Amino acid sequence: MTEQELFRLARKRTEAKLGFYIHAAVYVVVMIVLFAINYLAASNPWAIFPFLGWGLGLAIHGVVALGVVGSGFREQLLKSEVAKLKNEQVVNP
Repeated sequence: MTEQELFRLARKRTEAKLGFYIHAAVYVVVMIVLFAINYLAASNPWAIFPFLGWGLGLAIHGVVALGVVGSGFREQLLKSEVAKLKNEQVVNP
């Protein structure tokens, strides 16, 4: 891998992690507001539903962005698609 390719990959991974951190910060702020509204205005605990639903999405985002599960999986899929496209170009010039 060339220096430029390494830099591009590092930048992509950094942007993915930063996107997750921003997502997590927004989640925390919104959940605090929702639970405060729920506490002050309602008798039933409805705020738990967006907490759990969005929390699941945030967890999945974290697994993907932080590379918890097979960080090379995305690159493997990309290489597979590139190979398919190259094969299509040879077959259909």
